[in-house]
Amino acid sequence: MTNTLKLVLKDIWFEKIKSGVKTHEYREYKDFWIKRLSPPNQYSYVEFQKAYRKNPERMKFEIRSIKVLDTKSANDLTVDSPVFDIELGKRIY
Repeated sequence: MTNTLKLVLKDIWFEKIKSGVKTHEYREYKDFWIKRLSPPNQYSYVEFQKAYRKNPERMKFEIRSIKVLDTKSANDLTVDSPVFDIELGKRIY
């Protein structure tokens, strides 16, 4: 599907999402992510890949919403600047 956002995650974050502990993925509000996540780039799904390895594990989720947060306390990044908040919905696989 062309409306699938593909992201590579470190093992720890992949496993937290897989277990259901983490239901939001965050990306810094920088030029690269602004171009990828702002309209007209409307994504319905996000596919996560477990690190960079041969035959990595993958999982796909519906995206409930993508919004910009302006507070450090609302995300798991160690930056004190706005971030994109990708809220995950139902797991597809």
